[in-house]
Amino acid sequence: MSGKKVWWFGLLMMSWAQTLRVQAALEGSLNGPVEVVIKTGRQVYRLSGRLEGGNAEWKLPAAPLEPAEVWIQSPGYLPLRYRHPLVGKGPFLLDFTRPENLHPHTSYVEKSGKACLAAGELGSLPDETHPVINAYDVELFLEAWKRQDKQADFDQDGAVTEKDYQLLLKNQNQLLSTQL
Repeated sequence: MSGKKVWWFGLLMMSWAQTLRVQAALEGSLNGPVEVVIKTGRQVYRLSGRLEGGNAEWKLPAAPLEPAEVWIQSPGYLPLRYRHPLVGKGPFLLDFTRPENLHPHTSYVEKSGKACLAAGELGSLPDETHPVINAYDVELFLEAWKRQDKQADFDQDGAVTEKDYQLLLKNQNQLLSTQL
């Protein structure tokens, strides 16, 4: 292929690229490293970037062919799941700062009416009443269990097991009983 054809092919491919814009906030900051996780069927795409003033942007090579779940995560924060799947052609604008856009089982902190990724490292304390365990929802725990994510090892025995799941449920029940 000649240089001119390669250039036109590259230009054509760039026009097919889909833009993904994200608005999000970390608890206490609008800036910081983030990773957007897009799950379509069996495929998982991870887009690393940085929030600047609460915004980040990526170019996707193409729009997802099937509805895709979207999560945003950052080191030291609980992940957020977007309520609506990513579908169709872009550009896509995902506003993770609006609580109504978040999945109903996602844990977040609300500051001035805006949703923020909640600060906290899962499993960082062995205490059974660790508040982050209470914030960590069951769906995310089951995903962590499948991956054997050590952050979900609440009893710190070296493996994510049924015992960790029971500890999660126990703490969520304690939280509910104190709030009712």
